[in-house]
Order: sequence, then C-alpha cells, then structure tokens
Amino acid sequence: MITITIIVILGPVGVGKSTMIKTVEGILKREGFRVKKAFMKTFHGPSYLLWKFALKIMIKEKKDISLSKVAPWIIISRLNERLAWNLTLISALLDIISIPAKVLVLSVRSYRNIVLCEEYLYGTLMDYIYTYIHAKSRKGSVILDIAVNLFYRLLLKYPPYLTVILDADNLALLERWRRRGYGEPQQEYLRFQKIFFNSFFVNRTSMNVMPLDTTGRDIHSVAYEIVSLIKFMIKKSRRSAMGVESKL
Repeated sequence: MITITIIVILGPVGVGKSTMIKTVEGILKREGFRVKKAFMKTFHGPSYLLWKFALKIMIKEKKDISLSKVAPWIIISRLNERLAWNLTLISALLDIISIPAKVLVLSVRSYRNIVLCEEYLYGTLMDYIYTYIHAKSRKGSVILDIAVNLFYRLLLKYPPYLTVILDADNLALLERWRRRGYGEPQQEYLRFQKIFFNSFFVNRTSMNVMPLDTTGRDIHSVAYEIVSLIKFMIKKSRRSAMGVESKL
C-alpha cells in the first residue's frame, strides 16, 4: 500500500464538490501550501470524447435532440439503449488504459504537493457498478468485471490521504440542481450514490474518512473545517516521520 497526499472530495451529484475544491484550494494556497487540482470520473478523458461524438451524430440525424447540461451518456441511454451499452463497454476498455496512468501521474504530482481530487477511484467504481446493475444486456459484461476489479486493486494500492464525503438532504440537493441548471434530477442515481458511499466505508476503519453534512451550511465554514483536518493530519504525519528518524 502506497499512501499518497491526495485529498479526495466525494459526494452525490450537485452537492458542490467542484466548488468546495476551489474554495479549499484558495485557503490552502493563502496559507502557503503547494496545491494541485485533479479529477477522476467515469466517462471522462477519451471516453467523454467518444460519448460526445456519438451524441453529435445523433443530433444530426434527429433534429429534435438538443445539447444541454445533462451528460451525453444519460441522453444516449434514453434514446438508444443498445448503443449506450456498446459505448459503455468501449469506455471501460479506454478507462482500463487511461485511469491507471492517471493514478500514477497523481502519485507523482502529490510529491511535496497537496492534490485535491474530485471523486478519484471511488466514483469510477460506483458508476461502473451502477451501470452493471441497471443494464438490460449482459453481453460483454466481463469487460466491466475486469474494470471494476482493476480499479478496486488500484484503490487498495494507492489509497488517498484523506477522503471527505460531502452530503446534503434531498431537498437541498434538488435546489442546488435547479440553481445550476443540471436538468432533471436523477433520484435513483442519487440514492445509489449515498448507499454506495455509506456502505463502502462502513467497516474500513483504516481509511481516513470525514463525512460532512452541508445542509444549510455556508461553503466557507465547511471548507475551513476540511482545511483544519488536512493541516492536523499533515502535522501528525510529520511528527510520526520525525519519530521514525530519531529511532534510526
């Protein structure tokens, strides 16, 4: 197991992960820390380009389809389930290649830096498991099995330094969705996200996990709470390292 200085921000869609990362980054930089930002999501990178290209072709063929803030894989899955499944399998193959490379890059970037990463391997695992559960076809699903096993092994080998799980009640999440113009809320997906994150960390006491309910809270108060924990953990880690050196 190789612990790398990556702070992962998790949470359901619309909870404010990207905004929180920007806020925490600003506070840490003002206090003199070297900070990098990163994100690791399913169907991003090469996979995102694939889905976007497929959607553009569909738009040309069907004039009544319009681009929106809704993710292309959601639109395609509603219009053509078979195409969506095939694109998912291709995406899994692309992610099998690109995501391990991203993890290695992040481990290098985290040297003497704090890396704030949105979702990391947790989100990738969750999305592929969700897709597998809800897929009507099982043809080629062995590719998803390989992807999930690979990402889980990577997570065990490269666990983050700290995982922050942001949450909010459903009414607050729906209001944030409306404010940001995300389109129609995916209630089933939101429920699955919450269940997955809670069940994944329930018996993993060795992982540094910080759950935070953001309902009715100011973003800066939550950000300062996260920063305080990061600073505490870094200080604790340095003391441990000094203790090891003194014994040597």
